[in-house]
Amino acid sequence: MFNKFMKIFIVLLLFVGLGFSNQLTAEAAPVMWGKTELKLGQIGKVTILKETKLVKMENGTLKEVRKLTKGEEFRVYSYKSEHSGLYGVGGGSFIQKDTSKVKYETPSKSKLALLEQQTTSQSNATKVMWGKTELKKGQIGKVTILGDTRLVKLENGSLSTVRNLKKGEEFRVYTYKSEQGGLYGVGGGSYIQKSTKVKYETPSKSKLAQLEALSAKEMKVHFIDVGQGDSILIQSPNGKSMLIDGGGKSKDDPVLKFLKSQGISKLDYVVATHPDEDHIGGLISVLKSDIKIGTFLDSGKAHTSNTYKEMIQLITNDKSIIFKPATKGEVISFDGLIFNVLHANAKASDNNDASIVLKLIYNQVSFLLTGDADTGIESEMMSKYNVKSTILKAGHHGSDTSSSAAFINAVKPAVTILSYGESNSYGHPNKTIVNRLTSSGSKIYHTAISGTITVTTNGTTYSVGGKTYTATGTTTGSGTSTGSGTTTGTGAVKPTTPVSNGKVVIKSKNLQTEEVVLENTGTTTVNLKNWVIVSVEGNQRFTLQSYSLGAKKTVTLTSGSKAKTGTGYIKISGAQVWNNSGDPAQLLNPQGVKVSELK
Repeated sequence: MFNKFMKIFIVLLLFVGLGFSNQLTAEAAPVMWGKTELKLGQIGKVTILKETKLVKMENGTLKEVRKLTKGEEFRVYSYKSEHSGLYGVGGGSFIQKDTSKVKYETPSKSKLALLEQQTTSQSNATKVMWGKTELKKGQIGKVTILGDTRLVKLENGSLSTVRNLKKGEEFRVYTYKSEQGGLYGVGGGSYIQKSTKVKYETPSKSKLAQLEALSAKEMKVHFIDVGQGDSILIQSPNGKSMLIDGGGKSKDDPVLKFLKSQGISKLDYVVATHPDEDHIGGLISVLKSDIKIGTFLDSGKAHTSNTYKEMIQLITNDKSIIFKPATKGEVISFDGLIFNVLHANAKASDNNDASIVLKLIYNQVSFLLTGDADTGIESEMMSKYNVKSTILKAGHHGSDTSSSAAFINAVKPAVTILSYGESNSYGHPNKTIVNRLTSSGSKIYHTAISGTITVTTNGTTYSVGGKTYTATGTTTGSGTSTGSGTTTGTGAVKPTTPVSNGKVVIKSKNLQTEEVVLENTGTTTVNLKNWVIVSVEGNQRFTLQSYSLGAKKTVTLTSGSKAKTGTGYIKISGAQVWNNSGDPAQLLNPQGVKVSELK
């Protein structure tokens, strides 16, 4: 049985030679059926109409598990005719058939079609197909049958036929033997003899790169909620860990508590980006704890504060800690991760200017962790390094001393993290900076609303746990980038006045023909890339691709087996995705803000 929320990661691979890049994940919303999610293997559902019982069957006798109340819903996976009918609801439990107390329903064809579509997408997203067959680890090539030949076994130096092979069949090749004129080992002790009747190929470098990426282990980067400050925990694919900053001193010790909650007993690296109290204060508790520390990296910038002095003293007292300053241009290899030190300045006159800036690279996903680096440092880094990154931890808590327009344009972050305390006295984050990031198309998350934000990645795809943030302070959604989905409604075209606070609105919808019409009511062209159409009833979403919608123009979103394409149409799905029983449709802009709704 799938998890509560089925994840579909769509790998966008752009190959150039050996390389490919991907900085987007897609999360498929669950296929909702009433209050419950439709799942594979489910044959129906039961809704409780009056008080009844959930039961177990032991030795042919029914035993009550608990009372059920009106309105509860259960997935049904099996049916037994005994005891006048028993609906199997999983875990060995049943609900007795009684039409006066329970209502049984089977899923509609459209619901089943959508579930199948999502399941197929999920399966394909985790496979690397090569022709008809899936490329697998250990495979060195494949054989395609061109003419009648045979599958053989090698016994005592002689070949015996297993079966005859036909044109078009494909086989994975794992080994090669030079005897008998050449034998391709296809697994299970079987071979195909080398001849003009077979075609042998080796996988391309791009296919091997895809396979490597999909089989890669996950790592996590936690942006810990420390209030007004910074603290980042990085957990590598094989369980090593690095802590960057510790926030300020606090009686609650949020960083130490978080480390303990993650089962951290050793920090392989600790990095103090610069000596400000809101970055190193929480490291005091960590240094005093029983957590072992391998290497401690410091900016090299000394400070006169008691907090800094105490930190240095604790490090000095622990002879097992390797203490050293970070060096600009240094590269740290760490359990499959690469950390490039883009900045560190022990001689800086200002603490913030001393900030260690790290670019973390894990295959095709990268993180730019900027400490409190200001715009001058940003300019310096842009002139020397490639700063483009998937995830940006915005400098100086979103202050206007950092995140210049040129820098944001160079980084091109798909996601930006703002770490600051709610209602802080500094005015973080600065509204201009938030607007700048929003305009760049970056999805913004912040610790003041979401709490600790966790990015999980296998080096190709990533997901973000947290709520996105807009310039108005609105929280929108629960983390990962957009997904696919369905929409439902009333059937006839409804030219009612939509609720809207934007230039693009939902003008009408026809659920029988699977069409939703969007209109640009403004005076300038709008690109619909990353806009999202939403079904409220089914909680389904579908992200639009790049499409320039001119002023006062319309475009029709189509779906289903007869979905239209071409001028004036955008096909969002080939499956039937609208439920004709009624459902509001919503339109979200690229920042996740609802700009139109048609009920």
